[in-house]
Amino acid sequence: MGTWAGHSRPVCGIQAVRLQPIMRADLDEKKFKIIVASLDPQVSELLDLVSDSYFGLTACELERLTHNEDPWRITRSGLAEDKPSDRVIDKALTKKYYRGFIQDGA
Repeated sequence: MGTWAGHSRPVCGIQAVRLQPIMRADLDEKKFKIIVASLDPQVSELLDLVSDSYFGLTACELERLTHNEDPWRITRSGLAEDKPSDRVIDKALTKKYYRGFIQDGA
């Protein structure tokens, strides 16, 4: 999230907390859909895709996914697995990581 791969405008900040990355706003699916509907159509389409792909996953499934991604691993570099953190994942890391999917055609 943060800065979306195909967009240069930041959407929100994401922290690399111990268990899983979180957006600073705690959103349920209904609120998320309302916010998405009010955004630029390209951003809205991307967020719909993300919510359709990830909202059905359990916390453990999301944790496994995110903990294997470079933005998470780089941000938590040097911290013990169980150490709390309030480090914010750098938007440039997120952008670079997800742009790789676009360039690879994934």
